[in-house]
Amino acid sequence: MHTLIVNGSPHKNGSTAALTDLLRRQLPCECTELFLREQALSPCVDCRACQTQNRCVIPDDFAKILAAMQSADAVVFAAPVWFCTLSVPMLTLISRFQCLWAAQASGVYTPPAKKNGAILLTAGNGSPKNKTAFIPAREALRLLGVDHPAEVLCPDTDTRPVRENIQAAEQIRQAAEFLTSDKPNPPPSGMI
Repeated sequence: MHTLIVNGSPHKNGSTAALTDLLRRQLPCECTELFLREQALSPCVDCRACQTQNRCVIPDDFAKILAAMQSADAVVFAAPVWFCTLSVPMLTLISRFQCLWAAQASGVYTPPAKKNGAILLTAGNGSPKNKTAFIPAREALRLLGVDHPAEVLCPDTDTRPVRENIQAAEQIRQAAEFLTSDKPNPPPSGMI
């Protein structure tokens, strides 16, 4: 089994990395972490070529990233929350899922066999509005065959480091258990 973690934080050693590190330690399987900040990735420019070619034509690393996500047994999106949404690197990646959406709408793409996934978010404050960041991540994962991702939102990272958050460790343990199981539904989501 192989789990791919797609990290949308611009900081390789920040709060999001601390959360993914907790997850990697819990996973009993092969795990790869892909840092979007190290990829050549442009946002969707609405050129609409995907509507006729059934693929994205922008020449960058998206095809390689998409192939890695599609071949993984489980996919995890990890990102900080900025202004109640995902970080710019993660939103840039998700904007490119337009090619999958267009192909699905035209009937030439069907999401692959069901796989497990998770969304790990960190936020500097504890606003309940931070949960809105799950929405675009859920939709993108759905196009990869992940219908019910485990969801972890670790708030207040400006004042409470992830590594000192006992609740974060427990929710990450539950998410890791779900990622490597045959369970159809993830553990309950919520702020920790």
